[in-house]
Amino acid sequence: GGGSDLAVAIAAVSSLVGIPCRSDTCFVGEVGLLGEIRPVHALEKRISEAKRMGFSRIVTPTFGDKNNRYGPREVSKGGITQIMCDNVLEAINCGLVKKLPTKSTISGPKLKRRNKSSTQND
Repeated sequence: GGGSDLAVAIAAVSSLVGIPCRSDTCFVGEVGLLGEIRPVHALEKRISEAKRMGFSRIVTPTFGDKNNRYGPREVSKGGITQIMCDNVLEAINCGLVKKLPTKSTISGPKLKRRNKSSTQND
């Protein structure tokens, strides 16, 4: 809570896929059940604090009309770049050292499917 949901989500994904987070980037936002990033209180204060702590980039929720957007939007001001994202996937791809692999390139473990006849005897 308190605006740290996005940071926890990014850290979890980073750990699971083995792609490090960018060391110059911090994350602020609440994450909804559908992966949307929700606004947080005192965002300007959080951006100032991130800059003071040495971050040059901060990923935040988008504000305003989301219907006119195509992907993350960057705004540089006061020595820090704010990257506004609508959802967790956008934030992940902005915050990791490289983008997530596409679905077709992921080779996970093959799960054995059970057929109906084997489930009826269990």
